Amino acid sequence: MRYGYIGLGHLGGHLAASLIRAGSELTVYDRDPALAERHRAMGATVAGSAAELAGQVDHVFTCLPSPQVSEAVGKKFRREATGAPVSPAAQEGTDLTNSHSASAMLMKAPMPHAM
Repeated sequence: MRYGYIGLGHLGGHLAASLIRAGSELTVYDRDPALAERHRAMGATVAGSAAELAGQVDHVFTCLPSPQVSEAVGKKFRREATGAPVSPAAQEGTDLTNSHSASAMLMKAPMPHAM
């Protein structure tokens, strides 16, 4: 299983580092390149964007600063009513685990693996 982690701040950085220490294959992305580089030094692959990360992994974890940011990122991984991926980079069956509060709308939205 290939994992991705978006959001490498205080909490997300520690959670991503735990995956690396456990031997998981991890690709990371953060808007702050210094945070991503810190994880590269631990053995992670650094993606140039969240979309690039989504195209490389089977499961995406996020740890983002607010419900609004979590919702915006989550929308990129869910399907529209037509069944077309919102994020063309995300592979069919890519899972998303959000480590932050999110609205009920996001949590009820169909995810690729549920369609």
